[in-house]
Amino acid sequence: ILFSVRAPVGRINITLDKIIIGRGLSAIRSNIGQQDFLFYALKSRFFKEDMMGGGAIFAAITKKDLHEVQLLQPPGRLVEMFMDYVRPVDQQIENLHRSKIALAKARDLLLPRLMNGEIAA
Repeated sequence: ILFSVRAPVGRINITLDKIIIGRGLSAIRSNIGQQDFLFYALKSRFFKEDMMGGGAIFAAITKKDLHEVQLLQPPGRLVEMFMDYVRPVDQQIENLHRSKIALAKARDLLLPRLMNGEIAA
């Protein structure tokens, strides 16, 4: 989970890739194996703030502020039920994202050949 602490790019996002984070961005991982639940809990907690200014304006948050954010922790079985519900949706989002990347690569490879006449339409 990527959490923007000051940059106006949207408060919370997810990356599928290994990345290097810099100033203004924190990486968050659940230490109890509830990554999906943590993502949606954070999205819910910061929903109003993300809506201000079309999601592009929010106050900076410090490491101390972030550590002080309190989230409800439902009973384990309830969290499992929630994650069983959202995992297929999240998996479909990931599959579509990967497909989009593969299709863009295919387009970038084939379009110049088509335009040069190397491939018949």
